[in-house]
Order: sequence, then structure tokens, then C-alpha cells
Amino acid sequence: PEMLGFSPAQQIWDLSGDIAFARLVPFHPRYTYYHWSYRCYVAQTMDGQVPVTPGDGTWVLHAPHGSHRGWMRGSVWPVAPWWLARAYALRDWARYSERHGMPIIKALTPAAGDPSEMDAFGAAVASLGQESAIQLPQGVDKQYSYDVDFLEASDQGWQSFKEFIATCSTEETLAIMSQNLTTEIKEGSMAAARVHGDVRQTKVEAKARAWEHTINQQMARPFAEMNFGDPDLAVEAVWDVTPPEDLKMMSECAQALGNAFNQMRLAGIKLSDPRKFAKQFGVDLGEVEHVEPVQVAAKIAQEGGDANVTEDHT
Repeated sequence: PEMLGFSPAQQIWDLSGDIAFARLVPFHPRYTYYHWSYRCYVAQTMDGQVPVTPGDGTWVLHAPHGSHRGWMRGSVWPVAPWWLARAYALRDWARYSERHGMPIIKALTPAAGDPSEMDAFGAAVASLGQESAIQLPQGVDKQYSYDVDFLEASDQGWQSFKEFIATCSTEETLAIMSQNLTTEIKEGSMAAARVHGDVRQTKVEAKARAWEHTINQQMARPFAEMNFGDPDLAVEAVWDVTPPEDLKMMSECAQALGNAFNQMRLAGIKLSDPRKFAKQFGVDLGEVEHVEPVQVAAKIAQEGGDANVTEDHT
């Protein structure tokens, strides 16, 4: 469904036991087409053309963007031209590299040499097994000289192939993943990572909601109807797509927050509610207990006092 925008499957029921179970058999999309008059997909089966009716207990059609023109939002459409252009660019780059990797041999012959000798020399050079050889008569100042040289290309046209292929790869990645964090962002930019992470998370959540709806309406409800006679007893499948917490980032934030508390204390600033201040930065301090600083506690211990005595600063 990610590439085409829809994915059909057949439900094959097993009625041999006390509970009826359905087994999904994927149906290849190449044997389906959209019937504009009936506004539904039609499957071309061995028994003829059959309408694909989602939720009837026979077919499951996962179409996240809807069945009517939902295929226009599939990734295959925006990927196709870039994939084709990338394939052509790879072919052209390979032919370019082949030409530049095997330079043309220049057979240098005298301007006034013997024709039979020059023909023999040119044939000998051409038979070396290289791609091609050309015979170039020299000027009159070298009328008795024979030589062999290479005609090599020295331009930087290969860079255009590299940039174009990279652009095609980026467009394909954006069409499928909706972000290119892992392929393009090289620097450790927190803002870029957050933006791309939000885009990816939004896409994951949308996929989860689409699958939850498809499973509930087209699989769970027919199962409940078949076994219990009431489709409203169908369960709802829910995926937990909450992104995992970045523990390293949280620890660094807590460390920076502790340094901020220390600096404010040295500057003579006292927070009335440290927990409220910490929550602004996503850090939950829990229950806060005010104790003496380490230096003060060490001094009290040296004087014979109790270093564990707490002081109420509130």
C-alpha cells in the first residue's frame, strides 16, 4: 500500500473448528483495476471478474488514502520519473567512465612518408586490442617520424552525473520516507533532527491509524459476526507508536539544569519552586529534598556535627 496506495487480499475462512478463523491471501494488484462506473476495484480471477467489496468477509482492501483515486497518493507515482532518470544517468555515467578509462590511441605518421609503411604502422596500432585508433599525419618538420600517443579527455563532466544521481536519490527518499535525515543531514543539528523526526513520527502515526481502521472494519467485525453474531463485539487493534525517549539527551539536560541551579545559588538566587522550573526543560525532579551543599556538609562533619541534618529553605 505504501507504493501503490492500495493493497487487496482475500479472506479464506477455516470453518472446521468451533471458532471460524480467516487467513489472508494477498492478491496481486496487477490483476485488479478500478471500475469508474461502479466506483470500486475489480479483481480478475479464474472465475471471472469479481468486485472487491471491503468488509464483506471475503475481501480486505487496505487503502489508506481511500479507494477512489487513492492510488494517486501512492509513492510509486512520484518515484517513477526519478527512478527512470537515475537509471539513465547511471548508464550514461558508466559509458562516460568507459570512454575516459580507455583513451583513443593516436598513431603519428610523417607527412611525407611512404604510404605502404604508414598503412602498415596504422594497422599495427589498430590491432593492439584497444577500443579505437586514429592515424594523424604530422607536420613537415617531422616528415620522417613515427610515434604513438594517447588522446585523453580531461573535462569535469562526470560531476554533473554525480549531482544528478544524488538529486534523484533524494527525491526518491522523500517520496517514500517523507524525510531524508539519514541520507542528507550530515551535521549534528538538533533542530534538523527534531523537524525530520517529527515528520517521520507523523507518517508512522498515520500508518498505524490506517491499519487500525482496516483491521477493525474489514477483519475484526466479520470475525465477530461470524463467531458471535454481533459485529459490534469486534476488538480494536492499537499500536503503540510513541517514540522512545532519548536518554542521552535527557541526562545532558539534567546535568545542564544542575549546573544552572549551582550557578544561581552562587549568584544568590533562590528558586521558590525548583520542580516547576525544571519542568520547563522537560525534567521531572520528583520529590525535592533540600540538604546542605557538599562543602558545608564536610565542614560540619569535621566539626563533629551531623552532616545529614537537612535545612528547610522553603
